[in-house]
Amino acid sequence: MSCKHLPFLISLLVIELSQITIANSQQSSSGSSVIYLAGNTADAKSTENLAALHEMITKETAPVIVIYNGDIIHKKGLEGKPLSTDSAFIRSLLAVANDAPNAAVYFTPGDLDWNNSGENGWKAVTQLEQLVDGIAGKKIFLPEGGCPGPVTIDFGKELTMVLISSPWWIHPYDRPHAPATDCDVLVEPQFIEQLEDLLEENEEKNVLIVGHHPAISNGNYGGRVSLAQHFSPPLLGTFKAGFHQNIGDPKDISFPDYKTLADHLKYLMQDHAPFIYASAHDYNLQVLEFENSYQLVSGSLVTKVPVGKSENTISRSGEHGFIKLTYYS
Repeated sequence: MSCKHLPFLISLLVIELSQITIANSQQSSSGSSVIYLAGNTADAKSTENLAALHEMITKETAPVIVIYNGDIIHKKGLEGKPLSTDSAFIRSLLAVANDAPNAAVYFTPGDLDWNNSGENGWKAVTQLEQLVDGIAGKKIFLPEGGCPGPVTIDFGKELTMVLISSPWWIHPYDRPHAPATDCDVLVEPQFIEQLEDLLEENEEKNVLIVGHHPAISNGNYGGRVSLAQHFSPPLLGTFKAGFHQNIGDPKDISFPDYKTLADHLKYLMQDHAPFIYASAHDYNLQVLEFENSYQLVSGSLVTKVPVGKSENTISRSGEHGFIKLTYYS
């Protein structure tokens, strides 16, 4: 496949530490599109570390896109409060882009937003969508209504962003599904088929797919645990590590439904390279290469967990932070 793609730069922005950058080719002096990816904001007890994100965004001269890719708040709201009381926190997430010209903010759901994969997950995620969209005054929580997507947003002639709801695939309880749904996608094969069609239709453009669950990860949910975690506590730590590596719950890639989704995404990364799949879920920063495509894990603003290394690791950090992705003309 002969494709014309922009050079890009991926920056792991580690809060209070140095910036790590990875480029796929020599970049020009200014970016044509700048995307900030921040995950797992549910762990923030306040606006903790949002100032660092705000400071970076306000310095940009190119159009900016901020994406909070899942686990926005906890199942009972920030610090156990009802969703309706989280307006101030949502406003603070939106405010990081207030002082940046040509900035846009989007949200995609994670498993915590689906009631931590609990029984009332569909209701919880639609409530959060209504809260976010109500404060923003426009539809920025996508896909809508608990639907899986994909939802496409074009940024000029060179970049297409595709937002998906990965928890829809993995959720073990009631969710939008055939026949009682307003979603365009009714079943899992149709979801994958639409993603494949989008990649084929945009093969001359850069494509960024954004979801919450990574297809590959060297973090805990990918089955990689540190030696210290094996002994915390002794024996039980090893048992827990083995469970997450081989059986898993809905958070783990080894969980059957999650593994099926991950396998489909990896096939797409292999057959329709190159594109970038950006996710969060694990609490560390990762840039991984897979069959000429890239997997990003944007970690957490406040929580840090050790991350393993594999032969496809381009860069990693066990610190908290966020990822900056710059496309160059």
